[in-house]
Amino acid sequence: MAVTRDSSPTSTREFAGSTGALPVSASLLRPVTRRRRRRSYLEQRRDGGPVETERLQHKFDGVGWLDTATTYLFVVDIESRDRRRLDRAHGGGILEPGTGLAPAWHPDDDRVAFLANHGDRPDDSYAQAVHVVDTDTGETRQLLGGDRMVREPTWSPDGSRLAVVTSSPTNWYAPADVCTVDPDTGRCRTLTDGLDRHLAWFEHVVWLDNDSLLTAIGDGGWSRLLGLSADGGHERVYDQQSRDESLTGFDAAGETVAFVRQQPQEGIDVFGLPGEALSTGDRGPSTAGEDPRRRLTDLNPALVADYDHPEVEHISFEGADGDTVEGLAFLPPGFDPGESDGDRPLILSIHGGPRRYDEPQFDFDTAFWTTRGYVVFKPNYHGSTSYGRAFCERLGGAWGDVEVTDALAGTDELLERGWVDPDRLFVTGFSFGGRATASVLAETDRFAAGVAEHGSYDLRSAFATGDGHRSFENELGRPWEHPETYETASSITDVGSIDTPLLLTAGEDDMRTPAAQSEQLYVSLRKRDVPAKLVVYPDTHHVHYFVADPDRATHRLETLSAWFERFDPVEGDG
Repeated sequence: MAVTRDSSPTSTREFAGSTGALPVSASLLRPVTRRRRRRSYLEQRRDGGPVETERLQHKFDGVGWLDTATTYLFVVDIESRDRRRLDRAHGGGILEPGTGLAPAWHPDDDRVAFLANHGDRPDDSYAQAVHVVDTDTGETRQLLGGDRMVREPTWSPDGSRLAVVTSSPTNWYAPADVCTVDPDTGRCRTLTDGLDRHLAWFEHVVWLDNDSLLTAIGDGGWSRLLGLSADGGHERVYDQQSRDESLTGFDAAGETVAFVRQQPQEGIDVFGLPGEALSTGDRGPSTAGEDPRRRLTDLNPALVADYDHPEVEHISFEGADGDTVEGLAFLPPGFDPGESDGDRPLILSIHGGPRRYDEPQFDFDTAFWTTRGYVVFKPNYHGSTSYGRAFCERLGGAWGDVEVTDALAGTDELLERGWVDPDRLFVTGFSFGGRATASVLAETDRFAAGVAEHGSYDLRSAFATGDGHRSFENELGRPWEHPETYETASSITDVGSIDTPLLLTAGEDDMRTPAAQSEQLYVSLRKRDVPAKLVVYPDTHHVHYFVADPDRATHRLETLSAWFERFDPVEGDG
């Protein structure tokens, strides 16, 4: 090999092919008697060096590639800024990159509760344990066992109990529970026994006082408040909330509850509610008659006033297994359900998750479509939360089956009511909804066009190329052990049955449903001469697919709208 006289590194791209000589910087050669300090891995990464990992959970959406570096809790003196690492209070587990250690400081002493999986195979389980560290001594002990998913550790005001949210690490269809834990004995008391409802999608628990707590549940496609007694027991509270409005978050302090409320026509704002209006244990009965809430904000007044936002209709219909399934129809301005002429276009919008639910909401996307004359229908198919465990678990292991049956049955219901034009049907969905969109189009050609956003279509490759290997194993097993299950659940295997024009979108940095998933389906459709288009957004991961950049968000909606219009037999040119 030739050695250059110049001490600067020489690129391997300068390989001299005619002689077989590869220039090498002389600075890279050194006598064996000399030892150069190897740069630490963290120094290497800070300078943009390669990721080195031996972790099973090798990536996490929104975080990036994962390595074997450990995350610790530190105590920082707020005056001197001196910091001290708590060596035994460290992270671990699949969820830690996304949730952190969720530290919760005791209200009266130096203990901190935190979450981590310190088991033998932390990257192969969604389980987490509650640990408590004494910040003076550094001593750490496990308070609640690591056989459950645990979230939201929250101390009671007097520090005598710790509230947590727990759920199965393998069966995500089963509702989560709220529990209180004695920090001295580790004894756990479940407060939501017999509820058979999932916590609201934003999962939050607060203490009202030492004896009562407040959370929110999904209750039949609707987020509402639930009061809890610390000694066990629960009841729905604040009956003045209507079925056409829903919660997106809340908190409590002193004698006041603040909550974020959304209503499709009135917007989204913060309201205050006196604690005495809630019936939780000994706090008194719910306030009857006049609504005790007080509006605290007036967001988007011009947007609310200047546009006709959609009315919402709750629709019930017969779905898979003969079960009653519900959905929400968001109606365009001037639409009269009782006197419809049946000429409206329909967008069947399938939510992701799949363990999620649609509810009355103030949503820019929905209003974008309804102000353009579309009826937007959002079915809460089997697998949706908020309808109880049995309804949710029905989807388990049956992807591509029951959710498709429910979505099509809901479409039939609107057609039978004469609300929409059978030649102007469109379908879309994000994440699991994107995957379900492809399954719907493989089942029927009744839709004029579809848009599948950020979905996984080849679940065999998604098993290892995304960040959800364990969730796929929980749902479908391992692909080499259950190849037929993966084939049945994958939309890509039915691509030969898709003849409907399909637009696919993806995020370049999406590690939940990698962009390559959309590429696979796109290329397969183009090979068959099916009209298809692929849009990939740079610097976009899964959770932030709408992104904060207004120009990009506008581009997305304009692109989707142009695709539907192109294949609309009334508006488009095909």
